[in-house]
Amino acid sequence: MRALKETIILNIIFSLFFIYNKAFSTDYPPKDHQGADLILQNGDKIWGKHFNINRFEIPSTTTVSVILYYPKGDSNCKEGNGFAEIYANEIDVKGVLIAKGIGYCGGSGRGGTGGWGLFPGQDSGMSMGRYQLFADGPAKGNLLGEDGGYNITGGNSDTSIDASVLMGSGGEGGEGGEGGDTIDGGGGGGGGGYIILCSKKSINLSGIITTSGRTGRNGGPGGDGKDAGGMPAGGDGGWGGSSSYLYSYDEGLGSPGGKGYNEGTTSGEDGTSGKNGGAGGGGAILLICDSPSSMTITGTLDARGGRDQIQNGGTVKIFYKGDQPTSGTIYSPRIYYRNLDLLPLKPTYWFFH
Repeated sequence: MRALKETIILNIIFSLFFIYNKAFSTDYPPKDHQGADLILQNGDKIWGKHFNINRFEIPSTTTVSVILYYPKGDSNCKEGNGFAEIYANEIDVKGVLIAKGIGYCGGSGRGGTGGWGLFPGQDSGMSMGRYQLFADGPAKGNLLGEDGGYNITGGNSDTSIDASVLMGSGGEGGEGGEGGDTIDGGGGGGGGGYIILCSKKSINLSGIITTSGRTGRNGGPGGDGKDAGGMPAGGDGGWGGSSSYLYSYDEGLGSPGGKGYNEGTTSGEDGTSGKNGGAGGGGAILLICDSPSSMTITGTLDARGGRDQIQNGGTVKIFYKGDQPTSGTIYSPRIYYRNLDLLPLKPTYWFFH
C-alpha cells in the first residue's frame, strides 16, 4: 500500500511538472527583436530567422527545440519551420538546442500480404504515413530501407565553403515481410533540421546543439503459421509504419497483420520479418563570429545521421576571426573551419541578416 501511495505521489508530481513546463513555455516564431535580449527557458520552441538581438542565451539545464518542417502548401506549414537562425551581438548556449529529426520527412514502412496455397506472402505496397508515403528531401532514401543523407543519398559529399546550409533528408520506409502475424516494414527516420548562430561580438558554446537525423523503425516480426486444415498459406500482413513525422516519436509504427493458416495436414509456414526503415540524414550547423578570438566551443555539436551514423551526417561550419576556436566535441563527416580574416564574408551577408 505504501509503495502504491508513493507511486501515485510521484505521478502527481510528474504531471504537475509537465503542466507547469507546458504552461510557461513560449513559442518564438521569426522576429526582428530590435536590439532586445532573448533569454530562452526550458520547453521553449524557436524557429525561423531571429535578428537584431543584443544577447541570445540558453541557460544551463534548459532544453529548447526547433519545430518540425512542413513544406509550403501543407496546412501545418509555418514560416521558418525546420530550422533556426540567430543573429545577435552575443550568443551564449549553456543548455541544449535540439533540431533532431525535424527536417525532411522519412517514408512510410511497407506492409506484406498473406500467401495463399504454396505461395509466400508478398509486399502489399505502402501505408499512408503521417505526412507522405515516400521519403522527402534532395538526398532522400530512394530504395526500401535506404538511408537519407545530407546532399547525397546515404552520405555527405559537401565541398561548399560559403555560408550555405541544408536540412537532412529522410530515410525510406522498410519493405514488408511475407505472410504471418505482424510483418510491417518500419517507417523511415526524419532528417535533421539546421541551425545557424551568427554573432558580431562573441559566441560561447558549453552546452549541446544537435541537428542529427532520426533512426528508422525496426521491421515487425513474422507471425506463426497456423493449422486449420487444407493448403498451407500465410496470413495478411499489416500496413507499414507511419513515417517519422511526429516530433515526439523517433519512428512510425506498423499495425498487426492477419494470421497465417494451413488448411492441410501440416502447419503453415511462419511469416518473415519486415525490413527496417532507413535512417534520416543529419542537418547542418553553422557558427559565425565576427570578433577576433571571441568564439569558445567546449560543448557538443552533433550533426550525425540516424543510428548515430557519421557517414550520412550534416556538415558543421565554423567561421571565425583571430585564433581558431577550441573544437569541443563534434560529430560530423565534414567539419569546415574558415578564417574570416583571410576569407571574409560579403558585406551583403551582414546587411541582410
